[in-house]
Amino acid sequence: MLKKLLKYDMRANMKVFLLIWPALIIFSLLGRFSLTADLQGRLDTIFSTATIIVFVLAVFAAFLFSIVLAITRFYSGLLRNEGYLMFTLPVKPWQLIISKYLTSLITIVVTALLSVVSIFILCSGIPGFTADLHFFTAFMNREFHAGSYIMLALLMLAGVSTSIFQIYLACSIGQLFNKGRILFSALFYYLINVVLSVASTTFAIIFGTSRTLQEAVISIFEGMHIQTATFVALSISLLLSAALCCVYFFVTKYILSKRLNLE
Repeated sequence: MLKKLLKYDMRANMKVFLLIWPALIIFSLLGRFSLTADLQGRLDTIFSTATIIVFVLAVFAAFLFSIVLAITRFYSGLLRNEGYLMFTLPVKPWQLIISKYLTSLITIVVTALLSVVSIFILCSGIPGFTADLHFFTAFMNREFHAGSYIMLALLMLAGVSTSIFQIYLACSIGQLFNKGRILFSALFYYLINVVLSVASTTFAIIFGTSRTLQEAVISIFEGMHIQTATFVALSISLLLSAALCCVYFFVTKYILSKRLNLE
C-alpha cells in the first residue's frame, strides 16, 4: 500500500516539477550562451545580466516550490478535509507520513542535483572556472576518502530529512488546537529551533569549560589521519542527525495515531 501512496504523491508533485526542472537547464543554457556570446557593447551586458538574474530566480523558485509542496502536501493531505479520506484507507499512519516524506525528499534531492548541474553548465562559460574546480577537487581529495564522500552524502540526506520531519512535527502539534492551527504550527516550528539552539549552545559552553570532555575528544582523534578523522566526525554528525530525525518521526506518528484532530 505504501507503494501506491508514494505513486499518488509523486504524481501530484510531478505536475509542477516536470515544468520547473527542465526550466532550470534551459535558463542555465541561456545564461551560458549570454556569457560566451560575442555581442556588442551595452546589449551584451543587458542580455547577460538579465539571463543570469532569471536563472537565479528559477533556482530560488524551484527550492521554494519544493519546500512549499512538502508543507502543503502534508498539511492539506493529512490534517485538513482530505485527511478524512486518507485516514480511512487500510494503511497505518506511519505509511502516510513516510509517503509524504519520501515524495518531499525525492523532490528536494532531484531539485538540488539539477540546480548543481545547471550551475555547472552556467559557470562553464566563465574563464577560470575549470581551474577553480580543479583546486576545490584537489582540496576535497586531500581531506576526504571514498567513505567520507558517502558519509557526507548521507549526512546531507539526513539533514534534509530532519528538516522535513521537523516541519511535520510542528504541523502535527499545531493541528491539536481548534483555532489558529497554521499560526501554532509556525510557532512550534520556531520553538523547536529555539530548543535546539539552546541545547547546542549549552553543550558548546559545557565543552568549552570542561577539560575532561576536551581531553576525551582529543584522545579519540589523536594520531588519526586527516581523512580518517573527517570520516569519524561525519559519522558522529550523521548519528546525531539520524537520532533527531527519529525523534521527530515517532512523535509525529504518535500524534497522528492518538491525537488526530481533523478540521
